[in-house]
Amino acid sequence: MKQVSMEATVRTESGKGVARKLRQAGSLPAILYGPVNAPISLAVNAHEFTKIMRSASGDHILFTLDLKAGETATQRLALVKEIQTHGINGKARHVDFYEVFMDRPLKVEVPVVHQGKCKGVEIDKGIMDTIRRSVKVLCLPNAIPKEITLDITELRKGHAIHARELIMPADVKLADDPNATIITIVDIGEQIKEEAETEAEAETKA
Repeated sequence: MKQVSMEATVRTESGKGVARKLRQAGSLPAILYGPVNAPISLAVNAHEFTKIMRSASGDHILFTLDLKAGETATQRLALVKEIQTHGINGKARHVDFYEVFMDRPLKVEVPVVHQGKCKGVEIDKGIMDTIRRSVKVLCLPNAIPKEITLDITELRKGHAIHARELIMPADVKLADDPNATIITIVDIGEQIKEEAETEAEAETKA
């Protein structure tokens, strides 16, 4: 996991007008909240934040936020919880930081990445149906994995892999429904039938 430091200015004013002025000045409205301390409204450098996020390549980033409030300066550790973006240009408009502590486990969403050539597709000529592309895990901040690797080589048609079957890295525990289906290999005929039934149901509701 990548760790970076970034300055953040504590702000006392809020509202759409304030947020608009911050963006025009090159800042990004933000909030820091967590399980212990009260929420704090912040402003961070929009260009710097965007640059950091683009360099992450999908990895989680642990921010050391240097909070400045007048002459007072403190540091808080945080992960990005949510980024609100512009509907047209995709630029960040607001960011939620979630405060973390290095000795306190937390739940995070981690992507599941497939590995290998599936026999159910290559040999059985089935269709791969990916149900879940990520799962929730529980771990300390410095143990957050970039991804969970799922070997699908031996998966055959008519079979599925569930969350409980995923191999977790050291010091990481599954914090999701263990019976949740991650991936299944279905027959082409069954897939076509299910899609037809779904379309028919949608037309009926319409």
